[in-house]
Amino acid sequence: MTASHALEPTADPARPVVDPTRSATGPTGPAADPTASAASHAGGLDGPAPATFSELFAVSAFRVVFASRSLAVVADTLRIVALSVLVLQTTRSAWLSAVAFGIGFLPQAVGGLLFGSLADRIRPRRLIAVGYLLECVTAVGLALVPMPAWAMLVLVALVATGAPVFNGTSSRLVADVLHGDAYVLGRSMMSMSGGAAQLLGLAAGGLTVTAIGPHRALLATAGCHLVAAVIVRYGLPSLPAAARPADVSAVRQSWTTNTTLLADPRVRRLLLIQWLPCAFVVGAEALLVAYSAARGFSSATAGLLLASSPAGMLIGQFVVGRLLRPSVRTHAVAPLILVSGLPLLI
Repeated sequence: MTASHALEPTADPARPVVDPTRSATGPTGPAADPTASAASHAGGLDGPAPATFSELFAVSAFRVVFASRSLAVVADTLRIVALSVLVLQTTRSAWLSAVAFGIGFLPQAVGGLLFGSLADRIRPRRLIAVGYLLECVTAVGLALVPMPAWAMLVLVALVATGAPVFNGTSSRLVADVLHGDAYVLGRSMMSMSGGAAQLLGLAAGGLTVTAIGPHRALLATAGCHLVAAVIVRYGLPSLPAAARPADVSAVRQSWTTNTTLLADPRVRRLLLIQWLPCAFVVGAEALLVAYSAARGFSSATAGLLLASSPAGMLIGQFVVGRLLRPSVRTHAVAPLILVSGLPLLI
């Protein structure tokens, strides 16, 4: 998880959202409820009974978000590997290669702080599709337009500022169509699929860069983002925005909301527990491409090394989430954070 994920706009799962496509009168009955939620139109799921995976994937909006987001994560991780290798080949600088690996993370925190409220102001289908198309165009530019390393890094950083808005919209949509236990299971599924997609993208990324080179690998990421945009455009209903634009600007609303959250000591503590360990691990991972090159390893080996981290996260999520009691999980947080950096010492 990156720091921006904790700053994504969240939605109240019980908030009613008007469905503009619903007829005012039924074919044989009275007027429809004007407060029908987006879940009704998109096949939303709610109820006291424990949710199942088959019920989750029966919800059309969840299927679209799940498929498109998983594909986008594969593309993002492939782009990270390809860009790091490309910068290393161009500059022979381990430092710039490490910057290329992590350049998309810090700007996301800025984007979440300043523009996060846009996720509630714009129709989700339009916003998510535009985000994937923007990623597609960026990858094409990196692959085909000759530019110095600093220009590539600036381009990726600028696009990354919008990632919390696009990803936050997807998260809000999941909260709108899944309620109660279904939402908990759906969020877990999104987290697990994100880790699996990251694992696939990093492992396959090294192999892909070795086989076809970084430029063609970047074109492959552009194709994945284009497919994700098409899935959203033609698979997701045209649902309304979560809220009408407020009287204040999006920047002011985003800043006020996030500063209010950070002013709460308990919330701030939880956010730092999520952010800092991930930031330290990403900082170390950023050096693995240059480390592999210095040791004479191939790009495929670098990809496998990078993939080991999400692989461990997937195993850890299963073991901690399924095999440990809640009280044990709470007390295990600090020791798990401490041991997360041990492989780097070896």
